[in-house]
Amino acid sequence: MDKLERLMPYELAPPEVTLYHEAVATDDHGGGVEFVSQCVMAGTMELWVYNEMEDTRIEEPLAPILVVVTRIVDFPDGHRDLLIQMMAGRNITATDSHTIIHEHLINYAKQQGALRLSAMVKPEIFDHFEEVLNGVYKKEFVVITLPCYPPLEDT
Repeated sequence: MDKLERLMPYELAPPEVTLYHEAVATDDHGGGVEFVSQCVMAGTMELWVYNEMEDTRIEEPLAPILVVVTRIVDFPDGHRDLLIQMMAGRNITATDSHTIIHEHLINYAKQQGALRLSAMVKPEIFDHFEEVLNGVYKKEFVVITLPCYPPLEDT
């Protein structure tokens, strides 16, 4: 496979299943593998796999492989985004990432009427995106998280 394919969870090869679980684990509030799988099956999320393994039944540790979960987000003003919700991979080069983003995900976003592709990513992932997108992206928001626990007691 030399391109990004949209799959259902039951179509994943064993190495892809491992990365699917890792991708879902990147979203602390994603609902877990079972919930995400239900969303993919219902069409409210999309599961994408980029895999350059010759034979997906045999583990090839150096083969580039990426699992991405996206979803369409509709805003009250009619604006629509394709959101990269979860992602995990290995041995993905800047060229692979460029192909995945520019030739596949952006085209899919346009087909769905989305005006932009967006992602909330951790700083180490942002560094990779920054290299891949090389000034083409717009850094619109910085997400700051502050712990608010322990929760207030009901009085």
